[in-house]
Amino acid sequence: MSINESSTSKKIPIAHKATQYQQRRFFTIVGILFIISLFFIDVNLQAISAGIERLPGILREVTSLSFENFGAMLSAMLTTLVIAFLAVLISFSISFCISFLVANNTTPNKFVGVFSVIF
Repeated sequence: MSINESSTSKKIPIAHKATQYQQRRFFTIVGILFIISLFFIDVNLQAISAGIERLPGILREVTSLSFENFGAMLSAMLTTLVIAFLAVLISFSISFCISFLVANNTTPNKFVGVFSVIF
């Protein structure tokens, strides 16, 4: 038996009775709620079959590559990266300033340290 077979075929037994009981209770409750929910949903099988019939066309459109708007997409991606970088920079700056107020050993006044922790 190879290493991969032994690691994938063995299950870790749960010896703790309370955990086994919790798992059984959880999956029983989930199963009962699932069966109850089946009575309340309104499933339209005709709409599902129509959606399945349209699936090849949708997959064809999703998988087709088009580089017509590559410049606009590249610009939008760069804008997103700049916004993310600025958000990190601003949050780092704010947290760096606040960290000195929160630290008890560097705060000049205990009231300032307590006040900054509250807010």
